[in-house]
Amino acid sequence: LSREDLNGDMVVGIATTPSQLLLFLSKNGILSYTASTKTVSKLNNNVDEMLKNITINRVMSMSDSTFVIGTLENGLYAFRLDGTLLWHLNKSNGLHNNTILGLFCDRDQNVWAALDNGVSYIQPNSPFWFYEPTSIQIGLVEDMLIDNGNLYLATNQGVYKYSQNRIFPLPGFEIQSWFIRKFDNQIFVGHNKGTSILENDRNIPIVESFSG
Repeated sequence: LSREDLNGDMVVGIATTPSQLLLFLSKNGILSYTASTKTVSKLNNNVDEMLKNITINRVMSMSDSTFVIGTLENGLYAFRLDGTLLWHLNKSNGLHNNTILGLFCDRDQNVWAALDNGVSYIQPNSPFWFYEPTSIQIGLVEDMLIDNGNLYLATNQGVYKYSQNRIFPLPGFEIQSWFIRKFDNQIFVGHNKGTSILENDRNIPIVESFSG
């Protein structure tokens, strides 16, 4: 391969598959190299598009079809050969730092990532995960509700909604909230001022209710 084949970039990682080599470039995503024909082509998939403006620093194979990419500025990406993104971790959803300096996969298929600041341990197959938002302080969680794929949290600072990898406060609920439950397709929130119905992410007070 010549420098022109690599778009003038550097190869920072190589992964093998049954039919090809995947060349991970520092700045230009992923190339597919077929040894039988000695041809290089762009691996056009969703993950390659995500990595367009990101610097790849480390690459690790977890299997013939699963790869983990460590970047310098946006944490870890794990994807399948067909381009399916399995997970993306950065400082906003669990990593201590966004710069990946080393990767290791142990015998239980857990990932160890050496960072600019410490080490992170990832269990990709665990059904549980920890979420600590860095951009917002939600306070003490008193109750929670999962409804239509959304997570609602009643906390001592109000009611928050987690949806599409983002958590945000719901307007009108800036008060200590104790419970959130769903009855007959209506969501009720109990708080220090009484009881409200949560509808379309809005606070609709129940006039006759009182705090207790």
